[in-house]
Amino acid sequence: MILHALTLGVPEERLASALNVNIKTMQEKRRLLDGSCGEAADLLKDKQVALTGFRILKKMKPLRQIEATQLMVAMNKYTINYPCSLLAATPENQPIAGATPKKIKGISREQLELTETEAANLEREVFTP
Repeated sequence: MILHALTLGVPEERLASALNVNIKTMQEKRRLLDGSCGEAADLLKDKQVALTGFRILKKMKPLRQIEATQLMVAMNKYTINYPCSLLAATPENQPIAGATPKKIKGISREQLELTETEAANLEREVFTP
């Protein structure tokens, strides 16, 4: 409805004032799915996911976004830390250009690779008929 009003030419300032919301928040929510894979967004459409969670998912390539969201749904974990850990465990060829996963203290690259392998095994067991 908000997007429809904006496409009809209603100024953002007026719409934000009428809805009693911060204009920056409204702009951020409008751009929330820019750069997100449609399938991944569809998997999360009825879930309570923080805005930061979507920002983290956008740092992954589309195929990895889908894998990460499937894991989030399978584990029923939508906290910010879970997509952060999935990004950290993402293979080096899967983040988008310029996105560097945050280094996690106390976890070596070998441990991340083991986590990635276990996540792949879990995904295979859960999603294979």
